[in-house]
Amino acid sequence: MYQRAVDRYLERFSSDYELTDEQRERVRARLQELKAKQYEYAKPRLEEIHKLREEMIELWHKRREGQAVDEKRLSEVRERMHELWRGSPLLNHERATESVEQLLPAAQVEKGRLRQQQRRDDWRRRREEFRSRRQQQRSEREQRAEQEERSEREGRWSGGGRGDPWDRYVESFASRYQLDESQRVAARSILRTLKERRDAYRASHRDEFDGIRGAEDPEQRRERYEELNEPIERLFDELKDRLMKLPTSAQIALAEQSQPTSRPAETTSRSAATSSSGPSGPNQ
Repeated sequence: MYQRAVDRYLERFSSDYELTDEQRERVRARLQELKAKQYEYAKPRLEEIHKLREEMIELWHKRREGQAVDEKRLSEVRERMHELWRGSPLLNHERATESVEQLLPAAQVEKGRLRQQQRRDDWRRRREEFRSRRQQQRSEREQRAEQEERSEREGRWSGGGRGDPWDRYVESFASRYQLDESQRVAARSILRTLKERRDAYRASHRDEFDGIRGAEDPEQRRERYEELNEPIERLFDELKDRLMKLPTSAQIALAEQSQPTSRPAETTSRSAATSSSGPSGPNQ
């Protein structure tokens, strides 16, 4: 259950601290010790963790649906999850890092921390670029909103799962390019395949996503979230690229003439990516 976290730590520490082969084996052994401690820590708390997770999902789902939410209870659940995370021997990144650094010379630790800081700076730069793209897309979203709402009312897409942002993106795409039935079937097949890959990734990294919620530092929490979520971003880019192969040149030309601001809302792609860890997202 926690082996993926061990493997991920090992690769990251090996890169950050430039571990020798001997050091790598010592770090591996230390991480295995932390994994054993994690099992001991989590075992008596599994039921509570499960209940808190389900309650958090339910509360955030209600909030996103515009329903009334007990904010005090939401805060209590979040704080308790933070407490559980802080006590985690393995999933608490700071504790795991501190334990590993005890095995290394001070100069090596310092260089490793500099590399970690550089990586965080890179993530901040990428985040700002991402925010800039979202700002540029805002005007396009507003222009498309009326068209997408009309398409939904007309029921032009026969697929299910309206609650999933990827479904909504494909729905908008099918309406915008006026896909025929065979093209819609192909679009549904592409969507289904990539959603399966996305959901498999989410499931396999669930513990790591859950661990992010307990991180104390908001910047670090966001950076770690974006790093984990990057494969889902790539999957959505693949979805968009494969969908764009479906319309004919005539369909594309017609869509561009009717709305020259280009393709369906990429905000759907980013909302899908930023919800990949579950209802709580990186900031919760």
